[in-house]
Order: sequence, then C-alpha cells, then structure tokens
Amino acid sequence: MMKELREYLLNLARRNDITVTDVETKNDGPDMAIPFLSMIIMNPNSSTQYAYEFRLAHELAHLLYGDTESDAVYNFSPYMMRVSERVANVQAIRMIASFWFDEVPVESRNWLDFMNYLGLQSHFEGMVKDSIYE
Repeated sequence: MMKELREYLLNLARRNDITVTDVETKNDGPDMAIPFLSMIIMNPNSSTQYAYEFRLAHELAHLLYGDTESDAVYNFSPYMMRVSERVANVQAIRMIASFWFDEVPVESRNWLDFMNYLGLQSHFEGMVKDSIYE
C-alpha cells in the first residue's frame, strides 16, 4: 500500500509541475517545500517517526493549498504552532485518505491503522477522523 501511495503522491506532484527530489542528508535534515521553485526536497534518511509518504503529502499540501507568498521555504514540522503547518497537516491527511479509502465503505475505514501506518501521533486523531469519515 505504501509503495502505491508514494507513486500516487509523486504523480500528483508531476501533474502540478512540482519537482520532488530525494537528497540524502544527515538523519535530522528536514524535508522542504520551496514554493518559488515549485520544488520539494525530501530527506529519505530522516529519523522522524512520520512516514515518508505523510511527509511528502505534507510538503505537497504547502505547495497546492498553502499561502505561497508568506514563506520562501517550508520545512517539515508535525507540530501545529503555525496555521500553515496545521493546514498542511489537514490537507496531507485528506490527500492520503482520498487514495487510501477510495473504494472502502465509510463503516469499514479504520482510522487507527491509518494513523499507525503513517506514524501519526495521537494529536492527529481528530484530524484523521474528520478526514476519513466526512
């Protein structure tokens, strides 16, 4: 499932003329979205618990749904200190859920498995439930 999800997200980026590049850096190097270049730089060695696919969707959300005028560069942050980060998290979850649960009836959707696969912490629970059951 994760391989197919990654390909779905990469195709979404291509359809929107967004370049996604993996750059192997130290394990603490953040992923970045650079709006003025329509580019996402991903660190496949990141030591974060969040799945690569969630982080990619998060960065895509910055470019597709974010205020691209306010920040020159977005760094991945699962913490919701800024409105732009919360919006990116919500949109990333929606993006992934639309693929993940495409043919799954609402009553069969398992929000906990979804969170576990993506490495999401408990503070994402409300966002996940809202996204997969709407």
